[in-house]
Amino acid sequence: MIKANYSYIAIDGIIGTGKTHLTKLLSEKLNANPIFEDFDKNPFLEQFYSNPKQFALSTQLFFLLSRYQQLANVSQTDLFHSCTISDYDFSKNTIFASVTLNEQEMSLYFNIVNLMKDNILEPDLILLLQADMGLLLSRIKNRGISYEKGITDEYLRLLNDAYNKHYFHVTETPVMVINVTNLEFSKNSPDLLWLHDEIRKPFQGIKYVNPIKN
Repeated sequence: MIKANYSYIAIDGIIGTGKTHLTKLLSEKLNANPIFEDFDKNPFLEQFYSNPKQFALSTQLFFLLSRYQQLANVSQTDLFHSCTISDYDFSKNTIFASVTLNEQEMSLYFNIVNLMKDNILEPDLILLLQADMGLLLSRIKNRGISYEKGITDEYLRLLNDAYNKHYFHVTETPVMVINVTNLEFSKNSPDLLWLHDEIRKPFQGIKYVNPIKN
């Protein structure tokens, strides 16, 4: 088995891009310790989708605390694993807050984030997943989660713009941008093997990658 060259990889992207699925597959491939976000444990999430203005702050604060608790100890990687892979990056807090919170809420929120961020280890590599809006909406519909039925194309585009704006300015961590619209990730699939090889190539800044299809 070829070990990863990274100790901590974060996989991020908007709703429906397949972050959790890819985290599972890569963790198995790299013998890594996976971290999965407990989004379904957020008691405010369903209320947020029905009344975003009223429940945005409570929803984001719950996610912030939950993610902080998960990632604060990420440097203490299991000795039996070569690295840790999470299905989100801590900066996800900032990205979603910029879309959902008003100016006063943002001020309070970022004061809390600033108290936490020094205790969070920065990833060695970020995989930013992107996909066509039609595919994302189809995946969200097929998941059948009742409170996600209200997710609109407009909301996804706002999130997508916020993600692009944020990661365009990331300089301290390599960011690999992958359009997964036409990719099929499954155990030992050609696309997964291609990505496994691709992440072993060192680079700096932002790198846009796509496999060459025959």
